[in-house]
Amino acid sequence: MESIVKEILKDDRIKSKIKGTETLYKLTSIILKEFNFLDSNHPVEIKTIGSSLLSISQSIEKLRSEKTYFHGKTEEDYLITDSLYTYLVVNAVTTVGLFLQSYFKIKLPRPSEEVEEEHDDLPF
Repeated sequence: MESIVKEILKDDRIKSKIKGTETLYKLTSIILKEFNFLDSNHPVEIKTIGSSLLSISQSIEKLRSEKTYFHGKTEEDYLITDSLYTYLVVNAVTTVGLFLQSYFKIKLPRPSEEVEEEHDDLPF
């Protein structure tokens, strides 16, 4: 999801620019604003899902930082060792990332490049 959001935000048509050091939470916040998911014109359910995505992003960061072996741990720290939770997190962020990618392609399609046809009227 992080990579997808970063790629979307690199597009020249997107107003917000990133430095490359943003957290998943910050990237999610930026993309939700860019796509107007928290806009008052949307039904409350869409805004709730957008807000929930922020909470999910924050929880993923905390899991990655505090509950896995990616950062130094002590014996007293709680670690998630059951791979079943890995499936939950990976599938959830993949689904959201693919949705954001599809949304971007539909709402901001790339202008089709006109290919100049070559006329082969030359005698050689």
